Amino acid sequence: GIPCSGSGLTPNGDREMVSQPDGDARRFETSRLLIRRFTSDDWADFQVLATNYNACGGKYEGKWPESDEHARKSVEYIATDGKFFAACLRQTGQIIGFLALNGMDDNKQMDLGYIIHTDYQDGHHDREALETLISHIFAKLGASSIAVRWVPEWTQQFAVSKALGFTPVGNEEGQ
Repeated sequence: GIPCSGSGLTPNGDREMVSQPDGDARRFETSRLLIRRFTSDDWADFQVLATNYNACGGKYEGKWPESDEHARKSVEYIATDGKFFAACLRQTGQIIGFLALNGMDDNKQMDLGYIIHTDYQDGHHDREALETLISHIFAKLGASSIAVRWVPEWTQQFAVSKALGFTPVGNEEGQ
């Protein structure tokens, strides 16, 4: 993917965000979404998201196994790791996105990964999910910048990154 960095957001963005009273990053609520940690019961929604992701094509086509067994095993793993979040519709609880805090480097740059179901790559749901995590990354985790990576063919998936001010900084090999 193309590494991109920066963000058009400030730590004090203008969206409604509520975290747990103890400040633990387990749950965020916005006007449309609930962003929370995965649970082992999320495997069916995860499977739908994986199938949608695999249909996007490009070099990652088929990367996520779609069987019931693989979906269950994947969700069992990600439910135990605090870096993964499910973006869910507040009204129904349906998972529409997978968000990952992939680590912060020595320069305080957080690597933020995300997959949003194509039905919700609408500039509203996807933006709300990313803005919420970006705000948390700056305000609570102390990042100085954020990097995301994307496959050039996935213009719809990553239009929100561009809209948020992320700019290309090179190719996958760092050139």
